[in-house]
Amino acid sequence: MTDAHAQDFADSFDDEIGASGIAARALAFRVAHEAAAGSRRLALTHEVHELIRSEFDAALARHLRAASGRLTPAVAVVSRIENAAKAPPAHSAPPTLLDALIAIAAGAGAERGKAALVVEDGGGVRRDVETGPDALEAMRQARSALDAFGDPGLCRLSGDFRAIVAHAPDPAEPALFEADFMQGMIVFPAARGLAPARAPLAALDLAIREDPAVAAHLRRARDAVACARRHAVDEFRRRAETEIAEFDRSLAGRPLVGFRREIALELVARLKLAFGESLSGLSPHARLLAFDWTFGDPGDARGRDADRLLEGERPLAAE
Repeated sequence: MTDAHAQDFADSFDDEIGASGIAARALAFRVAHEAAAGSRRLALTHEVHELIRSEFDAALARHLRAASGRLTPAVAVVSRIENAAKAPPAHSAPPTLLDALIAIAAGAGAERGKAALVVEDGGGVRRDVETGPDALEAMRQARSALDAFGDPGLCRLSGDFRAIVAHAPDPAEPALFEADFMQGMIVFPAARGLAPARAPLAALDLAIREDPAVAAHLRRARDAVACARRHAVDEFRRRAETEIAEFDRSLAGRPLVGFRREIALELVARLKLAFGESLSGLSPHARLLAFDWTFGDPGDARGRDADRLLEGERPLAAE
């Protein structure tokens, strides 16, 4: 596979641009508001979509975050000026739902005063939300809390312009925290023998230093994220080995040409994102298969033997 092909794949993974088929999109909600542009008032809408990746690509995103700190987008936003017919929609891919909320609230003028938003959820239920400088600042403080107590690449977020919940990396565990933007408070639920705790978002650093209950929740959150990072690396290595074996079996000896080769190269591009050009970290058997797809004779399937990958018993030169 050429470096250009790998870079194209990396770009499409980051941008989540449709043709690659990496992520489906589920509409989370629409937001409508007015904004000033000089002497004009513009009517804007924003569609916020959750990106739904395949299990393999979701595991790859977690691996990239854990191993290299790379943060892939969690949402996609399509913004339109409704009273400017010729204006093309603007597309963005914020790293988290909270980043999307902050950008929309700031664009609606929340920094300068009260901003009226009309929010319509994916089911069509509409509600009016008013936000302003205090709520916007609380959102930004909650974003800092997410970096301190969680990891935006490993912890799922849910919520809206009133409050947001940062879920633990392990879905069986209680949430890490809930941030209420209207009240300017952060709440930590009971978990692992810890009593609930709360603190003002604006004074969270002080609470961490002086409130033992908040400090205990910080230790719990950081331990959960550290475990999730280790698990993400191990999980993707296992999943990658299985994916290689299953794909090779699906070839069933057919020549690696046409769409089969394109799919193989996409898989190898994913692997190179995680393990580098040498695919260091995969077993020799998995690397042999991947490099055979990339550099071998497309019409020769005799050298591929996926059973080696899962059994790990036959030597490479067994033929």
